[in-house]
Amino acid sequence: MTRVSKDRFAVEVGQGKDALTGLIDTHGNMVVAPQFSTISVFENGMAAVYVGSSTSAKCGYINATGAIVVNPMFDNCWPFSDGLAPVREGDDVNGKWGYIDATGKLVVQAQFSRAENFHEGLAAVRIGTGDSAKWGFIDKTGALKINPQFGEVYRFKDGYAVVRVGGSGDQSQSWEELKAAGSDKEVVFGKWGIIDRQGRYVVNPQFDFLQGAQEHMAGARVGDRNTGKWGFINL
Repeated sequence: MTRVSKDRFAVEVGQGKDALTGLIDTHGNMVVAPQFSTISVFENGMAAVYVGSSTSAKCGYINATGAIVVNPMFDNCWPFSDGLAPVREGDDVNGKWGYIDATGKLVVQAQFSRAENFHEGLAAVRIGTGDSAKWGFIDKTGALKINPQFGEVYRFKDGYAVVRVGGSGDQSQSWEELKAAGSDKEVVFGKWGIIDRQGRYVVNPQFDFLQGAQEHMAGARVGDRNTGKWGFINL
């Protein structure tokens, strides 16, 4: 059971490939009959749902009553934010991401290898794949506002976004964890800084990790995850 809104919980009925998900209220009453593979959290009054088996499931959106408001026709999708939702056409390797509005209309054509939710009017998108892939930011028309140039980014918060320049790999993991998971190549994490909405650095890339760029403060780490030290910087 998973809380998906203030007064709704997603519950799975059945087992294995025959399991289906519905919604109950806070009293345990079934308000949406089990009929979906999965149900995401509700955002802007809608939740992403999958219909069909795991190999051929399609994603659409329902409202709080369980009525389908965007037909399941996408291969992957994320919750709505700022009135738009990222959706993918095609598989996880070669598929492309775009954005739909609340009617299901594709308002930003599927063209990105990855796409994140909008926050403060901007969304992070990735161009390319593999080690050459770069992240930038678009506005709601799909126009690039900050050119793809970063190895990793976080959403804008209070007008700032944390970004990584250079390096490769997943900063959230230590080198030992990556090796244990089977990585056979050296991972260089790059340096982290902070940009404003115009893409200008307000903190130059110099830290080994940054987080929480909001309210004019950010946590900064110098050194790796295992032995590095944390402090705070003012923006």
